[in-house]
Order: sequence, then C-alpha cells, then structure tokens
Amino acid sequence: MENKVLIEKYKEENIFYVYIYLDPRKPGKYIYREYSFDYEPFYVGKGCGRRVSEHMCDCCDENKEKYAIIQEMKKENTKPLISILNSNLSEKNALKTETKYIDAIGKINNKTGPLTNKFRKGSNF
Repeated sequence: MENKVLIEKYKEENIFYVYIYLDPRKPGKYIYREYSFDYEPFYVGKGCGRRVSEHMCDCCDENKEKYAIIQEMKKENTKPLISILNSNLSEKNALKTETKYIDAIGKINNKTGPLTNKFRKGSNF
C-alpha cells in the first residue's frame, strides 16, 4: 500500500497529499457525489512525509472512533486499505481537497456519512 519512495519524496520536498483509509472488511460500491470506492471509507486526511501511515501507531489520538476501527482490524489480522487521493499539493490546496472529500463523503459525528474525522479548530467541518 505505502509507496516508500513517494512518501520520502513528500517528506523531503514538503509536498502535501490527501489520503483515505478504507475498511477491507466492508466491500461494496460506495458512491459519494463524484467519488466512488470499492470499500467503505472511514477516514480522510492530509499530510506530508509519513503522515499517511502514522495512524496505525498513533494510539493516543483523540479520534476514538478511528482507532476503534483500526484496533478491530488488528484483532482480525487485517489492515486498512490506504490510498493517496491527490498528491503534489501545497498545504493550502491539500486542506481544501481534504475538506472537499470529507464534505462529499460525510461524517459519523454529524450523521452525514461513515467518516470518523473530527472537527478542526477554525473549520466548518
């Protein structure tokens, strides 16, 4: 899943990307506006460097729902499917792109979709 060369490039050049975590235990056709996935999405993020893979070991994060899903998968000897949605972005464009995906897919905490993303300070989502 993780392209280490690509991740190192993002780290060194401070290039941002937007990524999604999908639940391989829930196959199907998931369509949200113009986006479609073969597995249910549960988290969208932006980052640079190794951020995309840090969720697998960030067990002290405030996002309890996201980590509960990851822990359930670990107990079942499986891992989330992780995909880079957009890359080679500035931080500003990465934030806009992340927001666009979250808005389209929807979040659990406001009953609009399956994402476990939380609200950011100063953000409308």
